[in-house]
Amino acid sequence: MFKKIDEFLMQKFPHIILLFTIFWLGLVAIGWYLSK
Repeated sequence: MFKKIDEFLMQKFPHIILLFTIFWLGLVAIGWYLSK
């Protein structure tokens, strides 16, 4: 059971981090662009 969850997290986690990073970069870029 736990092994299955662990494998699932290992598969999904990098994508979540990637999406989160892209989302943050997008927000920062928009904020920087609007503040100019």
